[in-house]
Amino acid sequence: MTKAQNLPLVILLIFPIALVAQHFGVKAGGNHSFMDESQFRLFEVEQFTTKGGWHIGIYGDVSLGRNLGFQIEALYNRKGVGMDLQDGMTFNANYEYFDIPILLYYEWKGIQFQAGAAAGLIMNHYFYKRDLGTRFDLDVGEWKSAYDVTALGGIEYQFGRAQIGIRYEVALSHTSKNITINQGTGVQIGFGQGGYHRNLMISFGYALLRGA
Repeated sequence: MTKAQNLPLVILLIFPIALVAQHFGVKAGGNHSFMDESQFRLFEVEQFTTKGGWHIGIYGDVSLGRNLGFQIEALYNRKGVGMDLQDGMTFNANYEYFDIPILLYYEWKGIQFQAGAAAGLIMNHYFYKRDLGTRFDLDVGEWKSAYDVTALGGIEYQFGRAQIGIRYEVALSHTSKNITINQGTGVQIGFGQGGYHRNLMISFGYALLRGA
């Protein structure tokens, strides 16, 4: 499924957020991403490292009472992992998802304590050479899964129409299908399933519409 084929589904998922939300706004921020590489042992990778990323999207708050409610978001979210090869080359494996987080929250003095889950649809994935600042292709077979499921939790501080929050998400599903390295001699080495995303997110939001 290509990015263009995903677009109607993305629009279909975003539209209900604006309809049901009592507070509706935009959100953006930075990511500090890693991957549990215990099942992601790629050929000639000396070590896995953290990498930066970003997210941007919309959110909607729905109150369930005086202090309880839930927040629905639609985010374009870049995650991934850095890799250092034995030959000295360094690069990132970037995974870009359209994520739908749903978080239940308890609010106390403007602070929301949040916990929930997110489902992600892959929109883009590519390798990026950090030393040269360029994308490149590496024949490793089908190294991404179409969907990503995560558990997440964090806190968010509300002040006026603005908000700032921090959360941590842990993938519950593998990020990759079976990975195969083609060595150029017709020999292929399989590496099974990929790792699990780990992602620290810092977000800034602003309410465009506010209900009572």
